[in-house]
Amino acid sequence: MAESYLDRKFFKYGFLILLVSFLFACYKIFDIELAGQLIYNSQNDLDSINMLSILLLFILRSFSIIIPILPGTYCSVIAGYLFGIKYGLAIVFVADFLACSFSFLLSRNLGRNFIGRLLGGRQMQKIENISKRYLEDNFFLMTGLLMTSWFDFVCYAVGLTKISWKK
Repeated sequence: MAESYLDRKFFKYGFLILLVSFLFACYKIFDIELAGQLIYNSQNDLDSINMLSILLLFILRSFSIIIPILPGTYCSVIAGYLFGIKYGLAIVFVADFLACSFSFLLSRNLGRNFIGRLLGGRQMQKIENISKRYLEDNFFLMTGLLMTSWFDFVCYAVGLTKISWKK
């Protein structure tokens, strides 16, 4: 039993180290000049959609949701300007959906145990009671909260509850 606990602990910390290393590598590779050059090239050639600029907008928008303190509105504006409303909205929608799902799963798998240890069992039970009373059966309230500008925080918060991913 101790070995499986150590393996899980090693896996969690190993995953965290890999995630931080990946983010650091992305920070070193994607500097502001590269982003500016890709946007400038896309602006000069608006007739052809450049896959690298779509990927860059997708990554930037996703990181702005996974790390909620980063602004992400500029990605929506740039996507709409470069690719038009239809394609820009599709890029932003897919990035938002995948990043919010990742935030929810990250909170569900890593955050519940951390918050439970931080707050204690009684406080965690209160959070679950509030969730059961107001969110789980009230689809419109949860949808309304997700439609605010705080949706990235809401995804993390909903991940702390026992609501299923499908809901």
